[in-house]
Amino acid sequence: MDYIGKTCCTIDTRPLLIDDTFVSIKKMTEHEVDLSTLSPAYKTITHPENRSLSLTANDQYLLMHQEPSLCFYDREMNLVKQTLWPHGKFWEIC
Repeated sequence: MDYIGKTCCTIDTRPLLIDDTFVSIKKMTEHEVDLSTLSPAYKTITHPENRSLSLTANDQYLLMHQEPSLCFYDREMNLVKQTLWPHGKFWEIC
């Protein structure tokens, strides 16, 4: 224990320099996305505007966090299963 207490090491650090070539932000013009090419909405699921929305999907289901529940929707957007989720908000879901 005495040996470990007397052991030391030297750490050399240098500042991280970030110049303009490290970050690239591309500006999007309103003409890049043509919303007229999208098909009309098939079905709408209501969601409160003042709440965040977490969702993910696979080839069969859409999983959506609609507080206080997790909701599974099928391809026809029918609610298949709803499970109480008492653990609060999702930060990420996949």
